[in-house]
Amino acid sequence: MLTRTRSPLLALLLVLITGSAAADNGFYVFGAAGTALSSSAYDIFNAVDDTETGYFVGAGYAINRHFSVEAAYLDFGTHQGETDCPPDLLCLIVPAPARADLTGYSISLIGSIPLGERWALYGKAGLARWDIEFHGFASDFDRSWDDRLPGASLKWSVSDRWKLLAEYSDVVDELAFAGVGASYRF
Repeated sequence: MLTRTRSPLLALLLVLITGSAAADNGFYVFGAAGTALSSSAYDIFNAVDDTETGYFVGAGYAINRHFSVEAAYLDFGTHQGETDCPPDLLCLIVPAPARADLTGYSISLIGSIPLGERWALYGKAGLARWDIEFHGFASDFDRSWDDRLPGASLKWSVSDRWKLLAEYSDVVDELAFAGVGASYRF
């Protein structure tokens, strides 16, 4: 009996195990770690503006040499900000600290342009559903948004199956990710 899990690492492991049976096809897995930047105001009293460590993991399918589709889990980290300042003089002088946990899921269409035998430039056009769990001085809230997810990456083919990558993705000017990682094609 299968149980439902929220662990993206367990899901990635299941993809690796089941994917080995489908060798030499267009399926691949990927992951990257790097810097996540948030700059969001949720209302007049709640905002985060911070840089933290983030990561993403996912799976994709190469339709042909130039186009792929990908699905990913995104973790932008826990960001610091300010919160819940009633409009009085005290809060203008001493803002209250807050934190926001930022995660999401995405689906993207990927286009590639070969830059030689081993190098390629990739462009991403996707949609992200991201979630914020905001913990402030006087109020906590959990909200979700659907936004576009453009991005670009440079990949180097180490072998027929392994690629190293450097990526930048931006979620509507509120969240950005820059990092390095790898992909493995089955």
